Amino acid sequence: MHAIDTNVLVRLITRDDPRQTASAENFIDKGAWVSALVLVEAIWVLGTIYELDSKDQAKAIQMLLDHRELVLDEREIVGAALELFRARPTRFFRLFRARGGAQSRASATRYFRSEPFQGGRNPEAIIEYQGEVVVAKSA
Repeated sequence: MHAIDTNVLVRLITRDDPRQTASAENFIDKGAWVSALVLVEAIWVLGTIYELDSKDQAKAIQMLLDHRELVLDEREIVGAALELFRARPTRFFRLFRARGGAQSRASATRYFRSEPFQGGRNPEAIIEYQGEVVVAKSA
């Protein structure tokens, strides 16, 4: 089984370069492993570079989960994070990280934002994930 990198995964999703798409499809023909890091990075690229909205990002993640030739690392966490992502769109990698922390019995995952949260004026905010609920707090 092969492993694929982010640019190959992005080609499989976007299909924006016919030659590279065909090459990527040929490469995964007999199965390919996708690391969690590659998956999360690819979704970041789709949102940031390709400017796909959360619904289209969710469709891409579901397509990868359903793909018969791809084996996703941390598949259960990806699925759980996708459920959260559909309910409360944010950056997928944050939900993935939070679900991974929950699986490790962490009660919450926090990070500091450098931009205001939902129009708030405070440049630092804390996002805390507790179970299935996303709670926003000002720092």
